[in-house]
Amino acid sequence: MLAAKRFDYMLCYPSEAVYYQDEGSELLFYPIDGDDQLLEGRFSCTKGAETDRVFLEVSQLVNSKKTRPTFLTAYERWLPANLIKHYRKKLANLPKR
Repeated sequence: MLAAKRFDYMLCYPSEAVYYQDEGSELLFYPIDGDDQLLEGRFSCTKGAETDRVFLEVSQLVNSKKTRPTFLTAYERWLPANLIKHYRKKLANLPKR
């Protein structure tokens, strides 16, 4: 609908703006004042033993010092370039687990 010019603006997360942008278009992202907290990502799936096992393994991978840079780099590819520095600063200020 955005590409078809059926509306002029939308409210979304920064990574969504990059997702919706296509060649030849320029989307701008404006942060909402007071909304400067990072939100943790979430997974969801049907309940079951296999799901519990996979989620445990994924959680361990995401929180591993060895694989964490890979996940962060992958996430940053979805952020607008002008927000990466801000994102890294917020990430560095998160409480250590």
